[in-house]
Amino acid sequence: MNKIIICIFILFSLTGLIAQSVDKVSYFKSKKIEAEQGDASSQLFTGFCYEYGEGVDQDYKEAVKWYRLAAEQGDSTAQYRLGDCYYSGQGIIQDYEKALKWYTLVAEQGDAFAQWTLGFCYEHGAGVNRNYQEAFKWYRLTAEHGDVSAQFKLGDCYSKGRGVIQDYQEAFKWYLLASSKASGHLFDEISKDRDIVRKELTQAQINQATREAKEIQKMIDDGRE
Repeated sequence: MNKIIICIFILFSLTGLIAQSVDKVSYFKSKKIEAEQGDASSQLFTGFCYEYGEGVDQDYKEAVKWYRLAAEQGDSTAQYRLGDCYYSGQGIIQDYEKALKWYTLVAEQGDAFAQWTLGFCYEHGAGVNRNYQEAFKWYRLTAEHGDVSAQFKLGDCYSKGRGVIQDYQEAFKWYLLASSKASGHLFDEISKDRDIVRKELTQAQINQATREAKEIQKMIDDGRE
């Protein structure tokens, strides 16, 4: 995942290890010693290194081992990574139910990425019975954090009446929010659906939805400051 790769890059950057002249292997060994002493952040780091082969040979089973140790100490990133390992079957026997358990634990701590993942699981019935109402619930939480993909999903929920009463005005509002930040192919997809539901609305409804979208975006922006 790009999010995890970025985390590794930052960790190495902070310690000056991106420079070619620095010995990543020695640094990995020093962090592993800290991990073996029970430090959760070092356990997470060690898991990253094993998963991506940074400073050590790639070993998915070892990655799972260290993620689990950090996860059991309450590290939310490790908990999410452990969920991913169960979901993909990377380094461990694939188990959607256990993946969902770890995703839920992180989502309940307010992590927007985990909330989106839960929405996806409930929408598609991955590791749990398909439940559009639960999918809507988790997508909404993520959308309110400003996630474009979740805003697009929420627009779809309102447009199709999945997990919520069909409401074209609400669908338009969330499509509008998503399209204002999207780009490329995703922008084209969102814009297409936005324009379809626009045809179902009066000008007064369009104006109201536009005002509400601006208010939500302001709250999102204010929350990031």
